Amino acid sequence: MITKIIKIRLRLCKQYLLIMTKFFKLLMAVLSVMIISCSKNTFITVSHINDIESQKTAQGFYYALPQTIVNVEITVIKTDFEPGPFAKYADKYLSLEEVETDPFSHYSIGKIKTSTSAKPDKDHIYFINYNPKKKYSNLSLDYTEEGLLKSVNFISRISEDNNSRTESIKIDEKLKKGSFFYFLDNKMVEKIDTIYEEVLIDSLVIQRRRLSKSFVEKSSEARAKEVAEKIFNIRDKRYALISGFSEIPYSKETIKFMNDELNIIEQRFLELFTGITTISIIKYKFEYIPSEKESLPFELCKFSENAGVIGKSSKNGKPISIEILRNNKIEHHINNSNTQNGIVYRTPEECEIRLLHGNQVITENKFLISQFGYTKRLPSGNFEIIFYPETGAIRSINQIQ
Repeated sequence: MITKIIKIRLRLCKQYLLIMTKFFKLLMAVLSVMIISCSKNTFITVSHINDIESQKTAQGFYYALPQTIVNVEITVIKTDFEPGPFAKYADKYLSLEEVETDPFSHYSIGKIKTSTSAKPDKDHIYFINYNPKKKYSNLSLDYTEEGLLKSVNFISRISEDNNSRTESIKIDEKLKKGSFFYFLDNKMVEKIDTIYEEVLIDSLVIQRRRLSKSFVEKSSEARAKEVAEKIFNIRDKRYALISGFSEIPYSKETIKFMNDELNIIEQRFLELFTGITTISIIKYKFEYIPSEKESLPFELCKFSENAGVIGKSSKNGKPISIEILRNNKIEHHINNSNTQNGIVYRTPEECEIRLLHGNQVITENKFLISQFGYTKRLPSGNFEIIFYPETGAIRSINQIQ
């Protein structure tokens, strides 16, 4: 009886051990799957560049977060006046009063364009630690030419044009280039003098007449009078043309063409009395990097109606300044975590940017300023992420199965 009981217990123990063995194998398989799954979703290590001094042998990749540059383009309109050489005779021969006789230059502010661009922020450069002995699932990085991160685990197959780089240059474009109409008669005039000479021939005194030719310069008033006569002559011809007194019956198109040409010639002759006004467009470009350390408004330059855009150190003119108004709505989102897992990205802050001339607001626009925003790290898991390179913000995110 005792022997049978012992055999039954031994049989039960063997069955229990067999069941436990199978359960242990199953548990180990489940744990292995979980470990593999977790290894795929394990975060890569990303450190700030200041935190890797002690890891000089570490292998990996660098990338930078963007900072916003405010680009200001100021268009200045320059008006130059050159008086005509016969300005002082305009009233006498053409009855034109109050004709300007002194040259001058005048400047005015035209169109102002404000835009933003991005460049790497030297205070926010990060290092992605890459260990070749470990397996990284679908790790791929796409950069801009400047080293800004465009995407993680996503490579764009669409070709993109290179971003144009803004330089601080001054462009002088002539809208109207005038010159005085000098297709006139020569200012030298021929002068003929009659000279009488007395010649003694065989005790006889004979008077001989001789003509002497020379060229002398016409006086300014004489030339002005000639130009005025040409102007009146052109007006008479134009009147005869459009009033129908012309000897030849011209067509409508021919009359219009001839009248336009006569108007142009008359205007060029009038410029000798009224002067020439030349308008130039000058464009100035400034770059400003917003910073919390600088006091606002920040002076870009000074502007004077007599000298145009001048340096900040000048005592003349009024300052042209830039002012940034922050909304301060994201302070509570600032990330204070000390973890080093996950790609660091940036969320910019929307700010109002004003341009001031003295105390007067001349432009105001809203832009995203990256360096005024906050930084966060990507969550755990395998994701396909596309960023806005100009701001560092996330554009799209898709989980990889």
